[in-house]
Amino acid sequence: MTDPSSQLDDLVEAFLAHLEGDGPEPNLAEFPSNVRSEAEVRFEMLRAAHGVLADASGSGASRIAARFGLDRAGQQIDIAGAKVKRVRMSKKRDLADVARAVQQSGVDLTSAQLFRIETAAVIPVDQRTVTALVAVLRCSVDDLETVDTTDLSPVRTFINSDEFRELIARWATEHDLDAQVIARRAGDQLLAAHYRAEDVTRNQLRDILQAILRKLGS
Repeated sequence: MTDPSSQLDDLVEAFLAHLEGDGPEPNLAEFPSNVRSEAEVRFEMLRAAHGVLADASGSGASRIAARFGLDRAGQQIDIAGAKVKRVRMSKKRDLADVARAVQQSGVDLTSAQLFRIETAAVIPVDQRTVTALVAVLRCSVDDLETVDTTDLSPVRTFINSDEFRELIARWATEHDLDAQVIARRAGDQLLAAHYRAEDVTRNQLRDILQAILRKLGS
């Protein structure tokens, strides 16, 4: 008997390839109902999220799967409640609003359940719920997970640097665009492109930023 998690991994990979123009959308008709229903939810989340990450450099499939927790299909992920609350509040969204958006993605989550997650120091949350929260809050799994498996500090340091701000300001002026909007979009894409990045250098980040800006201007 084929492992459902393995089937879902293959379907997600094929769907991401489809989003990037490299193949047809997977046909779910031949799969059992439990795999089909889970795949449909993931496809909707990835379809909604793809535009956020599509312009970032690197492998689209691996980047999106990692950011949205789909590389750990079927697993529970240890979430830090304080991190969830901090991200939610930074987006200026209330409990009911986030819970409603998660429900609209096909995942059951009440305001009371979200409150319990946020007030727990550490709580295991199923992968589907984490995926939905990440999609709704427009963050990464790393932003919510108890243990940071990725050192993104060099990326964040660069984003907070004078050099980053100056590059953005100059580019935004040349293209008659809002520097704050461009900084936010470029920063998000830098973080997405380097989810699980290792040994990234300032020169590499500068080159990647320039590539992101070229795509934003095209």
